[in-house]
Amino acid sequence: MLNGVSLSSVMMVIGVLLIVLALWRLLRVFRPANRHRKAAAPAETTRQEPAIGSSDSERGE
Repeated sequence: MLNGVSLSSVMMVIGVLLIVLALWRLLRVFRPANRHRKAAAPAETTRQEPAIGSSDSERGE
């Protein structure tokens, strides 16, 4: 292919990248689900509380 680069080294690099991408996608599937469940309850309450009274009165709208 390229000068000084053997086909086996290119295949090895591509294989490692595919493995890393597969592991990265698996980790991204599990991590946001856990964060979303933990952050969902406080985020919803904090969004609702200011919307009910304090933010409207502070904005002056």
